[in-house]
This record gives sequence, C-alpha cells and structure tokens, in this order.
Amino acid sequence: MSALSDDQFQDNALVESINYKKLQRQNTLGIPKSSLDDHKSNISLLSQYSKKPPSIHRSMIFVTFSAWMTFASLLLFQANLLDHIETNWPNNTIPSRQKSIFEHGVSSTFFGTLIFRIGHEIFWSSFKSKTRVVLSLFCLILSMIILCLIFFLFSIRETWWIIVANFIGGIGVGAIEPNLLTSILP
Repeated sequence: MSALSDDQFQDNALVESINYKKLQRQNTLGIPKSSLDDHKSNISLLSQYSKKPPSIHRSMIFVTFSAWMTFASLLLFQANLLDHIETNWPNNTIPSRQKSIFEHGVSSTFFGTLIFRIGHEIFWSSFKSKTRVVLSLFCLILSMIILCLIFFLFSIRETWWIIVANFIGGIGVGAIEPNLLTSILP
C-alpha cells in the first residue's frame, strides 16, 4: 500500500470536513460557495457529497440466476415433462384432450409474466420492493414444487396442473424483473 500524498490527504480532509446540512441551507443548488473560490477546486462535486461509495450487492446475481433457471426450466423442459406424463398413461400414449391442455398450459407462463410485468404495482402495491422480490421467489419455488410433486412424486395424469404451475411461475418471473433492480439500488 502506498501512503497518501499531501494533496490527497488535504482533499480527503476537505471532503470529511464539509457540513452537508449547512450547505443545504446556504445554497438550493447544492454547490458549496467556497468550492468555486478554493484553490483546491479540482475535487469533483460528486466526491464532496458522497463520503463513501454505495454498496454493491454482488450476491443478487444468485437471486437472478435462480429466477432465470426456473423460467428456463418452465419453458425448455416441457418436452421432457410431456414424455414423463405420457409414461403415466396406459400404452404410453396421452389422450389428445390432455395433450391439448398441456400445450396450452405452457403458454400460461407468458400470460402470468405479462400480467405481473404490467400489474405488479397494482396487485402487490402494499409491499416494498424487497418484499415483492421475496414473493416472486416464493412463486417461482412454488411452481417448481407443484411440478415435482404432482407429476414426479404422485404421478398424476391430469395436465391442468401445468396451467397452474406455469401461471404461478410466470407471476414470479414477471414480478421479479422490475423489482429486483429497485430493491438493490441505494
């Protein structure tokens, strides 16, 4: 580590000595009167007002990864899920009505996403952004639990559960995108 030079030490001392409340009362523009006349005016105005840099939330990448992995599994593994459901039927053939319900149920992911991208402020307006992110993650987890329990553990044949699981997953994806950035900004 290198030691601070005299100019850097004086600049840091100047930044730490600023009385922010007094500056707000003196000048409505937020520019201190003394900084324009000061011979050390090479300090940027931004560095005068921010004592410490805002914290960076790098752990939020894991929240984003989990949301997009759930969204990808809702969409990309539908053929595998249909194959698994077909094994629950006699002769490994699913009736055409159940297959049609399954195919339409996959699109309910997009319907839930559309509704909650637009309406997350309407449906969840009483919650803060961080709470909305937690609710979104809960919806994503619930959609995966429904798929695992219904089709893999209990081996149920009815495919209307696909509509429920994909709609709940779409709610989670649609609400997490606009709220995650809002919740991590300072």
